[in-house]
Amino acid sequence: MNLIILFAVEAQDTENGMLLKDVNITSTLLPDSANNYKKVGHDYAFHGMVDHQKPEYIKDKVIHANTFEGAVRLFDRMVIGISHNISQKHMQSYCNESAYRYNEPKSTDPFRL
Repeated sequence: MNLIILFAVEAQDTENGMLLKDVNITSTLLPDSANNYKKVGHDYAFHGMVDHQKPEYIKDKVIHANTFEGAVRLFDRMVIGISHNISQKHMQSYCNESAYRYNEPKSTDPFRL
């Protein structure tokens, strides 16, 4: 099962720093081929990458970045379609709500309330 956790970050945070701080090295890391993930990925139990430049969107029938990209699209749609604008003060709450909705796709609206 894919579990999404979204974090509100500061502008000065780097992907490598956040990964090393928040993601267990026994995890599977499946990013796209952005340069910032290549070096840090070798520290994880498994590091598979897809290269969107080729265009490559799935490799070996299991390596893809679709989970993350889908979660980001849902977050974007929530901001654009429902919230319209969000403040830094409440950003983590918006991240939590979006991650919950992604992780519980079959839950009903009455259950969420």
